[in-house]
Amino acid sequence: MTALSSSPASETPRRIELPREAFFHGDAPGEPCPAAIDLTGLNRILVYGPFLPLPAGPWRAEVRLELCEYGARRPLRLDFASGEAITAAAVAGQPGLQRVCVTHEVTAGAPIELRLWLLRPTFHGELRFLGATLERVDTYPMNLPANDVSA
Repeated sequence: MTALSSSPASETPRRIELPREAFFHGDAPGEPCPAAIDLTGLNRILVYGPFLPLPAGPWRAEVRLELCEYGARRPLRLDFASGEAITAAAVAGQPGLQRVCVTHEVTAGAPIELRLWLLRPTFHGELRFLGATLERVDTYPMNLPANDVSA
């Protein structure tokens, strides 16, 4: 993970790779995101973070995750937030490796947060959160299909 808190905007990289460990576990606030998340339970935030300050402007977040067959049957949503503004994208209901992209207009002075939500209760299922990439983009919006795993 790249530390951005002391870097001026001109020195902020255009692309930032964030490993799973840069995020927190929704079922255990403040604890690092585990390799596997049990989906059993009520609707809730599964993963959140990393609370990085970024320069204002359009940024795209790409989250990588893997869903089991049962987990893919439940609706999930990815939020990209900074300040009061939130942009959301649905996660496709397909088992296997997925890439979910959402573009958001980052607010100056507000750290960003990504949140992965389970939108309905479930009795069974597992999700593996694999990390995320943040990339500064030139135009807004540039949201990609939720289940695009190419490239």
